[in-house]
Amino acid sequence: DTASMIRLMVGRAIDDLFPPRGPRSQAAPILQVDGLIDPPRVYDVSFEIRAGEILGIYGLEGHGQDEVLSAIAGARRPVGGQLRLDGKPLAWAPVPTMIGHGIGFIPEDRKAEGLVLDLDGHANVSLPILRRLARHGWVNPRREREITTRAAGEAGVRGALDVPVRRLSGGNQQKVLLARWLAAGTRLFLMNQPTRGVDVGSKAEIYSLVRRQCVEHGKAALVVAREITELQGFCDRILVMSRGRMVAECSPLDSEEAILAAALGQEVQTS
Repeated sequence: DTASMIRLMVGRAIDDLFPPRGPRSQAAPILQVDGLIDPPRVYDVSFEIRAGEILGIYGLEGHGQDEVLSAIAGARRPVGGQLRLDGKPLAWAPVPTMIGHGIGFIPEDRKAEGLVLDLDGHANVSLPILRRLARHGWVNPRREREITTRAAGEAGVRGALDVPVRRLSGGNQQKVLLARWLAAGTRLFLMNQPTRGVDVGSKAEIYSLVRRQCVEHGKAALVVAREITELQGFCDRILVMSRGRMVAECSPLDSEEAILAAALGQEVQTS
């Protein structure tokens, strides 16, 4: 059956696919979003995410959750709303500026929007930190390899980093993206479909890595996923969007039916 297959693939029972959650974070918010407006998909979205927390956003296809992540990452320019980072106002800015503020984006389509498939693993990991590695415009290759190899090891990348990333498995490609943001010192991971097209074993490793980064290093992750069960297993809280607005905050212990009902615009009782 499915549970037995997963146990054989992962080396543990399906109940252990997701790392355990600790107490709810009481740390100060890393990021606060107030009144985000980005027509035609997003209208008046507000929330906050704390250090040590994994926050999920669920919504039906086209209801604005993807645009929320893209706006925070700097890939979209909203028409209204305010950002606060560590309690201080932060202007909406393009991707390079947001990277400098410690915000890293893992897009839904890693091949089209995340990776440069014909570059090797080292080059893909080092993209956001080339200025840091360069002197007089020249990148120090030895220093680059040291940093990227360490980050890839931390992210659990298997296989050689010297080959084009198109030759890596889906799970290893996704880990290369994670290694990129580990090398950049990212504090807030924006993750759209973090385990899309990834085998079950790699899923468990990605969940564990992100949880460990949040709990042990005070980072945070904002996750959009299509599967409610993934958000229930991975996240500390789940925000629900419907027609471009945040309509509910759910606990991972709430039923799948209750979360889906909220996404459909129905009023439901949540814990």
